[in-house]
Amino acid sequence: MEPKFTYNMRKEVFDLCFDEKTKWEISQLVDIVGTVTEENRIEDLIKNLKEVEGCIAGWEPIKFTKEVLDQAPNLKIILYSGGSLRPLVSDEVWKRGIRVTSAANVNAIPVAEFTLGIILTTLKCVFRLNTELHQRGPDAWR
Repeated sequence: MEPKFTYNMRKEVFDLCFDEKTKWEISQLVDIVGTVTEENRIEDLIKNLKEVEGCIAGWEPIKFTKEVLDQAPNLKIILYSGGSLRPLVSDEVWKRGIRVTSAANVNAIPVAEFTLGIILTTLKCVFRLNTELHQRGPDAWR
């Protein structure tokens, strides 16, 4: 029998995080309880958590507070596709010994690349030149 998992994310985030192949691969590894909907509602999550061992969470998740975890007697692991765990876990998660993973190390590379890109763009005055180009047209380049 495969372990049961549920999702803690709304559909827009789900579709951004996982392509069709990945969604299919997840469904081959675990039984998914519930469905991903347009809105991530706490009552749906609590209902699904009653029978699962794991939860896959995305950006803008419902936080795992004591009240939520009280409805998740078998929860052993939370897999988070975001970076910082602050919006997801409370101290209660750690007290209960629930394992938590995140994608912080994967997200760090594009964040660093973006930061470097913004620094270089700013040093070359790209934003000022863009504003001038929109205000003055081609004359801004002279």
